[in-house]
Amino acid sequence: MDLCFAWGIGLSTFFSENGVLWPTLKAIDEVFQMGFPFDDEEKLEDLSNGFSRHSGGIMEGCVLAMDGLGMLTHAPYVTEVERPKDYRYRKCGFAIIVLAGCDVKA
Repeated sequence: MDLCFAWGIGLSTFFSENGVLWPTLKAIDEVFQMGFPFDDEEKLEDLSNGFSRHSGGIMEGCVLAMDGLGMLTHAPYVTEVERPKDYRYRKCGFAIIVLAGCDVKA
């Protein structure tokens, strides 16, 4: 949600199949091999059913719970990153965003 706020992205765009969320998760999975079953409908359905059972039916269609926080840092120099302004944190100063996700079993 912070990304939507910071970059003016609509929630429907963020969550759509070709929006921000899924391509980003796939890119992270390719680099760090999270093992998330993006293309396995059966496993995704199993995850969704697990969240639904655990939440008493409130979390229908959820396959991954994510949260994030901003780790405050100094303003990066142009010699460190290509676009220092990309590290501006909406709450104050500059930060590196840390994201974590888990399935219903974690």
